[in-house]
Amino acid sequence: MLSVVVPVYNVEEYIYECIESILNQDIDGVEIIVINDGSTDNSLKIVKSFNDERIRIIDKENGGLSSARNVGLKEAVGEYVIFIDSDDYLKDKSVLAEMYNLAKKNNSDIVAGNFYKKFSESKVELIKFPFDEYNNKTISGKEFLLKYLKEKCYSAIVCKNMFKLEFLKKEKLCFIEGIYHEDELFTPLAFKNAEKITIYNNDFYVYRQRAGSIMSSASMNKRVEDIFYISGVLLNEFQNIEEGELRALFFQYIAEMILNYSYKNRLKYIPKTIKRKLLRTNYNKKIKFRIILFNFNSNLYYLFEKFREK
Repeated sequence: MLSVVVPVYNVEEYIYECIESILNQDIDGVEIIVINDGSTDNSLKIVKSFNDERIRIIDKENGGLSSARNVGLKEAVGEYVIFIDSDDYLKDKSVLAEMYNLAKKNNSDIVAGNFYKKFSESKVELIKFPFDEYNNKTISGKEFLLKYLKEKCYSAIVCKNMFKLEFLKKEKLCFIEGIYHEDELFTPLAFKNAEKITIYNNDFYVYRQRAGSIMSSASMNKRVEDIFYISGVLLNEFQNIEEGELRALFFQYIAEMILNYSYKNRLKYIPKTIKRKLLRTNYNKKIKFRIILFNFNSNLYYLFEKFREK
């Protein structure tokens, strides 16, 4: 069985398309766990209108996306689980069956697919794996993460992956509640610990980019605190792995994430503990220069980054 977890919060404009795309899947043995996270609009009413026995609704007080996903994880009874955000949808009817069959065939911990970023009806961007030779192939999680980072196409979006429930429980992987950017913490830890990841090189998930979403309306101070918290946890998790190239590339990824985030939001500091660890463990001279420049004079760093963009 496959469990599909759908957290819902005030998405009356999008929830019908999301649920319909799941119900239309050509797959037997599926449960759709809808967690209504304290919606105040008509979202819950729309979900109930489907009146389908595959849908199980859990109504709870608002606790945020991580809280809703964790409830779904706790309630899931499927061998595999996939998370679908309630303002997104699946591209066509065959994708869940294809992913699930690949997972079962290879005894995969994770099946990872491609996705679209949908900005509007006329503006859609495909984000896909650049290594077609691995289509439907299974590799270790660390090898997968290494290839992802080498190609500079890494994405932490949870929803483009299908997970074995037993694997998540074994590794004690859940979503940290009360933080933003939760995918940035959950996904790399899952990849790092997975023994088998199967690459489903198909663009199956449509990830809607919309104003007013969690990422757009979050408190700036809270977002800053959370991105630094996540970076600190990941730096600790990856500093002792044996694979030196993966460690170096992942630390470079963290450094670039922090630097780009700092530039985009005009931050004035990087916590000393994180800065020291990045300078000590980063082997990329250009990254080190950017960190030192930011530490020396943030305004000068912003001018440098603006020049780099051109």
